[in-house]
Amino acid sequence: MPKTLRRHSLFCGLLGVAVGLVVVHTLAYTAAFSAPRGIFLGLRSRAAFEIGLFLWDALVVYGLGAGVITFGALLAAYCSFVVPTARSALFYLAGIVLTIYVLIPLSEHMPVSLALSRQWWAYGLELSLVVSAFLALVVARAISATRRRAEERPEN
Repeated sequence: MPKTLRRHSLFCGLLGVAVGLVVVHTLAYTAAFSAPRGIFLGLRSRAAFEIGLFLWDALVVYGLGAGVITFGALLAAYCSFVVPTARSALFYLAGIVLTIYVLIPLSEHMPVSLALSRQWWAYGLELSLVVSAFLALVVARAISATRRRAEERPEN
């Protein structure tokens, strides 16, 4: 593998760590958003309620607190100098997850295993991060393809 791809992956991992430190604070603000009063009234069963809660958390709480920041940071990195590859996105995700679930709990003297002992509907953060990183990758590849076509087009 070329050295530049290794460097870009390492940069994306470090960017993930930095964004993870920021996201912890933005999630404190977006976690205070309460769902509108009538949003869960139509959900009669427990399973439907859990799905509604999962969607609220993934789209609103974590989507605004982590997803928008992830999309912006990765897209800025891809458009400036990082090659938009799945490997760089995975390194970014590894950096942010490592920061949120390992580095911060260790710095606060908390057990790391707390992140793994949640109900299925409490994984909205992970879904938001993966979707926003994937969207940033798709948009960056579309932008780079458009730039390449514009450069290849003969000037008449």
